[in-house]
Amino acid sequence: MKLCNNVINGTITQKSILAESKDLSFIKNRQELDEYILNNHIELLIFDCDGTLIDTLESHYESWNEAYTKFNHKFISKQNYLENFAGITGHEMIMQLNKELNYKLNAEMVTLVKEQIFINNYLLNAKPIKPILEIAEYYYKKGIKLVIASGGQRNAVKKLISNNKLEWLFEDIVTIEDVKNGKPSPEIFKVAADRQNIAYQKCMVFEDMEAGFIAAKQANMAFVDIRLLL
Repeated sequence: MKLCNNVINGTITQKSILAESKDLSFIKNRQELDEYILNNHIELLIFDCDGTLIDTLESHYESWNEAYTKFNHKFISKQNYLENFAGITGHEMIMQLNKELNYKLNAEMVTLVKEQIFINNYLLNAKPIKPILEIAEYYYKKGIKLVIASGGQRNAVKKLISNNKLEWLFEDIVTIEDVKNGKPSPEIFKVAADRQNIAYQKCMVFEDMEAGFIAAKQANMAFVDIRLLL
């Protein structure tokens, strides 16, 4: 599913969703972020994991590239991956690439191989993105609840958090196994809020990819493009 071209839910395009969303792109620093959270009585901060909290985008690309090589298929360029597929589920990406490239790969098998490559070869070296971790720690000390909502596999996400000794920060970790539909569906953010019994309007999402922005908008949650805070 290429987000730049596809229609969401049959009628709404990415551009129209983001044009009407509570995109907090005006927030360029910690002071503006603090003012917004205080003035809007935000009670829950929801963090994406890969590329938002933990620096893993490059290693995920390399893992997919190696997985496709094991199945004797050529993977897409890094630019194509980052622009069109980072942030959506691996299963969706594989199915879309099967159509585009006339492949017949089994999505479950390729995903399993990719996850094993990532865990074995890259996970231990994945470190937090310092400015975003500092934000999380700051609001934790302020008493605001924090959760993770990731489109990644539960095993890998939990290992990323535990290896970096970050379990103490987060009330919950929601992953793709907890929902039927990955981003840009809003389901994962809604589940994260529902588990904490917090209204969607009192949540703020920290994301780095278009799929996450669309998901936050459709969940009626404010969201921040973390790339503007780096």
